[in-house]
Amino acid sequence: MGVVTQEAMRGPSAWSVGDRELMGASVSKINECDCCTKTHAGVAALAYQNEAKVAAALSDLETAPIEEPLRATLRM
Repeated sequence: MGVVTQEAMRGPSAWSVGDRELMGASVSKINECDCCTKTHAGVAALAYQNEAKVAAALSDLETAPIEEPLRATLRM
């Protein structure tokens, strides 16, 4: 599973590492896994170098300072 996870989170992609980690944090929040939410959110904050952006996206997706394609993806 580690190989699959590594490829998904760090392999070639149109999504940045921050975007993919924010996706992970968002899914983990929906799944109510506090540990995974915090872990993905922390890595996303490091990747973006912007903790406030991650906190905003996890708090209120509609007003978060993120690009619309990412917002649309996180809505799914």
